[in-house]
Amino acid sequence: MKRLLIVDDEPIIVDGLCELFAQRLNGEWEIHSAYDGFEALDCMKELFMDIVLADIEMPGMNGLALQAQAQARWPLCRFVFLTGYSDFDYVKTSIRQGAIDYVLKTEGDEAIVQAVDRAIREVDARFSREQLVAGAERKLAEALPLLRKECLLEALQGDASGEPRRGSRFRALKVKLEPEAPVHLALARVDDWRDDARSDTDRALYLYALQNIVEEIVGSRFNLEAVPYAKDRCAWLLQPIQGTVPPTSREEQGIALQNLFEAAQNSARQYMRLPCSFVVGTAARSWRELPDVFDRFKAMMMRGLGSGPEMLLTDRRAGETARPSPDGRAALKRLSLLEPYLESGDAVRFFALFDEIAAWHDAPQEGIEATAGALEIYYSLAAVFFSYLNKSGRFAGFAEHYGVGRMFSIQQHPSWADAMAYFREAAGYLFRHPSASEEASVDEVVLTLHGYIERHLHGDLSLHRLAEQVYLTPFYLSRLYKQKTGRSLSEHITDCRLGRAKELLVGSPLKIHEVGERIGFESASYFTRFFRKLTGLSPQQFRDLAQ
Repeated sequence: MKRLLIVDDEPIIVDGLCELFAQRLNGEWEIHSAYDGFEALDCMKELFMDIVLADIEMPGMNGLALQAQAQARWPLCRFVFLTGYSDFDYVKTSIRQGAIDYVLKTEGDEAIVQAVDRAIREVDARFSREQLVAGAERKLAEALPLLRKECLLEALQGDASGEPRRGSRFRALKVKLEPEAPVHLALARVDDWRDDARSDTDRALYLYALQNIVEEIVGSRFNLEAVPYAKDRCAWLLQPIQGTVPPTSREEQGIALQNLFEAAQNSARQYMRLPCSFVVGTAARSWRELPDVFDRFKAMMMRGLGSGPEMLLTDRRAGETARPSPDGRAALKRLSLLEPYLESGDAVRFFALFDEIAAWHDAPQEGIEATAGALEIYYSLAAVFFSYLNKSGRFAGFAEHYGVGRMFSIQQHPSWADAMAYFREAAGYLFRHPSASEEASVDEVVLTLHGYIERHLHGDLSLHRLAEQVYLTPFYLSRLYKQKTGRSLSEHITDCRLGRAKELLVGSPLKIHEVGERIGFESASYFTRFFRKLTGLSPQQFRDLAQ
């Protein structure tokens, strides 16, 4: 939320302008006030102000001194000055310092409003859609390599929630692969670093050089994306380039890929003195198979053949061309992602991943005599739920309303499908029923605010001051309050002030201006304007009709 600070050494001017802009800006801006330059500067030490509307000539610290110190701290802050006829030397200085407008005090409220409106347009222009999009496009171009790596690493690690949007993500990130076509996988490991590769930076540079060699050699026949996944290791996802060579069989493509990586291995040794080992997938796999293939290739890299460096292994050696039979290991790797989804309330991603994990098992279709892999998945799921319930303080409430007995033992379920349905229902319960402690905390915030507002209708009820009472940031408080109550804080304050004004007008002998002061209006004219706008009557007319 953007902020306007009004500064003048005459309180009646400050209070009147605060009320004027509070009504005009309709809660879209925070309105702050200060009665001298020092108070304004103290306020700006804590909060960034988008616009400052200040008297140019004030005792102690005048507007120019305030502008200089404020813009040293917040260069983007915009100043509009109120000035008298004798202040034009000051005006010239203020404009040189970056003030965007000035208004003669004798010109009245409308001229002040127009000057602030111009300042608001300038602030809004700073964040125009075109500028933000252009800036975002520049930042995105800089971040594309990292974002591509994260996206492809998700595919290798098996985050199934990314599958429905893989195509759109690939297009946005300019990934050089088809999201539905089969893909080859290859892994590389640097077996021994050169003597001059002592630091992590040096080694990252050589790993990048290895990627360039593979890009140069293998990229002649295949579209590829590199995915570094450790300091000395890199994966490549590859698809044959269509139309560059006569159509070949899948087996011929696999042999070509093996030969190309062998050439890359030789080049790394010859030109970089960098011995590397490779595991090359000669068979193209579906994207859904990738996580399991990735795990198997990493295991092949660790086992190897013999103890020497510069291995060149393929999936053909171990009969890997057939789809591997899952043993739950890849599912277990992804399972750790479920708890963060529970914590963040991300039900869509939770259930997308859960359903894949629940289906990836080798348990029998009937009964619960599951294999070791299925048992490990079951008790790992139970650990995820217990960990979340304990950390969130929801264990007791969950146990009371839903029960946890069936979570302790897989034997409590007649079948694997029944066990997975139990966990799915448990997750659904947690997503449907927010934490009672969280709800209570929000309720306490709302009650605290309402009590403070009732007791301080005559005082400062700015969003900043209210946020201080509940130890939240103004923006977050504003959003939280509206989510909880369905209305804005300014609407609630307006209703409270109007209600108290009616009570005092009918039930007390206070004069009209005294009633206004009791609910925060220093000026009788602004109180009358406020009351008439909401009721259609002046305060005196309302009092007369009520008697």
